[in-house]
Amino acid sequence: MSNRIVGLVRGVFHGEHAAQQLIRHLIVGGSGVVFNWVAFSVLRHFTALGTLQSTLLVHAVLLATIFPLQKLFTFKKKKHGSRQAIRFLINDVGYITLDYLLAVAFIDMLGLPIWFGKGCGLAILTPLSFLSQRLWVFSDASKPEQPEA
Repeated sequence: MSNRIVGLVRGVFHGEHAAQQLIRHLIVGGSGVVFNWVAFSVLRHFTALGTLQSTLLVHAVLLATIFPLQKLFTFKKKKHGSRQAIRFLINDVGYITLDYLLAVAFIDMLGLPIWFGKGCGLAILTPLSFLSQRLWVFSDASKPEQPEA
């Protein structure tokens, strides 16, 4: 078990491009986090939409913008678009589910202010997003491209 964990950690930070990808992910993902946080807070505070409806609406907008930015800018991947898009969708279903459950826990159950409860959930989700995208969604993008013979 410990060898598997060490292997995962090495996989995340291995390669000369890992730090660059992390910085680019923070830029793209950071803009998505800010949008998610502000849009969700505004929708919950100023509309009659509940936690689920607000979460789904925000993620519909994010899904259309974040995938191409992560693919082309963060991980510099030009090939295997359909495979990565499917993986990204599967990953995003998990992300949306966790985002919703954390919002329910922090805001609806614990009664935290909307902006603070959403921020707590996003602080948990942001590193998980980078890990899942680097290790699975765009995993072949973190390996150096082999020259074609």
